[in-house]
Amino acid sequence: MKTTLYLADDLMRDAEEQAAKDGMSLTKLIECAVRGYLDELNRVSEPIEIQLLTKNCGFISDASLADRNALYALMEIQD
Repeated sequence: MKTTLYLADDLMRDAEEQAAKDGMSLTKLIECAVRGYLDELNRVSEPIEIQLLTKNCGFISDASLADRNALYALMEIQD
């Protein structure tokens, strides 16, 4: 698809220079940059498993940082 983009002059110069260094067209460089940006946005990060130590020195297993209220509830039960 043919598209017109309006980019800052310095960004355009830097992009043209980088494309030349990499031996690719400016179109290919911009396509790779946009694709990389979109892939990063859509990347699903792996969940992190943690154990929390409560005031009573008990460990909380299966704690999820994604749900703050559930995490607080787990910590209250353990105290």
